[in-house]
Amino acid sequence: MKIKEGYFSFPTNSNEFVNLILNINQEIFKNVKMKKLGRFRILHEDVAVDGDGIANKHSFLGVKSEEITSNLKSVWDKLFVNSDFNNKSHLEILCSKFLVHFFAIHPFNDGNGRTARYFLDILFSKGKYQIEFPSTGKRRRQYIKGLRTAHRIRKDDKAKIDANSCYILIDLMGKIISIKKPSDDLLFDEE
Repeated sequence: MKIKEGYFSFPTNSNEFVNLILNINQEIFKNVKMKKLGRFRILHEDVAVDGDGIANKHSFLGVKSEEITSNLKSVWDKLFVNSDFNNKSHLEILCSKFLVHFFAIHPFNDGNGRTARYFLDILFSKGKYQIEFPSTGKRRRQYIKGLRTAHRIRKDDKAKIDANSCYILIDLMGKIISIKKPSDDLLFDEE
């Protein structure tokens, strides 16, 4: 699915960030008629992990449903306020930490990966770099391994999400973040 050009713009504060995350997930599932899709998780709902929706139910629950909004706002404040979107090394760490934090929160029953990737597409519309997530092959396996590591990190309440805990994803980001070519069309407006 490709979201229409200009459909979303990059947020300027934590409230806009939370609304954007929710709106992206709603857009992903707008044609799916299931009540629990396109909204934040609520208490005692099953969570799909690794996209299977069945086999891994309850293997990872994320933060408590009532803490989703405050945790997302905290991610915005920690990672995106005053960030340099034109520094590749900074972006590699920023994107990795975002993915780890986002999957630790696990705000949705399904579509967390797609929502996170679309958000990063919007982020990259701001600067001179682009990101291209792998859909197959070795880099895709590295991406999945990094996300699984993120799930394990969250299970340890004392674990710190830092560059050391994000090493798999930071390595991958270095390979999939590149300078935009002048002819590259942006998926999203730069408002």
